[in-house]
Order: sequence, then C-alpha cells, then structure tokens
Amino acid sequence: MTSWSTRWSCRSAPWAPLGQQVFALLHRLRNELKVNTTCGLSNISFGLPHRHGINAGFIPMVIGAGMTSAIMNPCRPQEMEMVRAANVLKGNDANCMNWIKTYKDYQPHVAELRPCPTVRSPLRRWRRTPPRRPRSPRRWSITHP
Repeated sequence: MTSWSTRWSCRSAPWAPLGQQVFALLHRLRNELKVNTTCGLSNISFGLPHRHGINAGFIPMVIGAGMTSAIMNPCRPQEMEMVRAANVLKGNDANCMNWIKTYKDYQPHVAELRPCPTVRSPLRRWRRTPPRRPRSPRRWSITHP
C-alpha cells in the first residue's frame, strides 16, 4: 500500500482550492449578509496526515475571514492557542485580557525548546545503498624467479 505522499501532492489534490473557497464564502457571509457562521474545522483536513497541524493553521485564517464559531476539539492545546491568538490579533479579545489570564504563568516546556526535525525526502530511502562490508586487507605475495 502506498502512503498518502506518494499518491498525491498538495497542488494536484482535489481539495487544494477548498480553503480559498471557504475564506471567500465566509467573507461574503459576514460582510454582505451580516450573519454568524459555524463550521467543523476538521473537515478541511479529512484524509490528510497530521490533521491537527492543518487544523491549527486553518483556525486563525477562518477567524480572519469572518467565522464566528467553530465545531472543534477544545482539548487540543495547539488549536485553542491559535483561537486565542487570532482573537487577540482580530481585536475580539479586548485589551488581551483573555490571553493574559490564560498565559500569565506560562512556562515553555523542555520539549518546546528542541530544534525542529528535518524533513526527509520520501525518495531518499530508495536511493540508499546497503552498508558496505569492510574489506579484508589483501595479501600480496611477490615471487622472485
């Protein structure tokens, strides 16, 4: 079975323009019709690996486009942090009081201070050759006539 990355690329995936369509729709609903909107955030990342990373990036973008509420998992700290940050930057958190109350005693964890992992190309594993066995020293004998 092939992995997702070998079957699709993000540019050729059929869902690639969906995010842009959602932003345009939210903008029109909020500005033209003046209605509140709700959507399921994880729908945008259905079928993708590491869905929570896509969802965390999608949250501030839809808030900026005009979404007023979301169906999401509030137990995911990355997603909730993105909601709070977007509310601060959008002006929905007056004087940053909710942000300050939530993060006033925040201490970064040791895991957050590690360097980011490097991304390997999926083709790299196919180019590897098996390790070579060490050669034994050749014994040369010189025979004189």
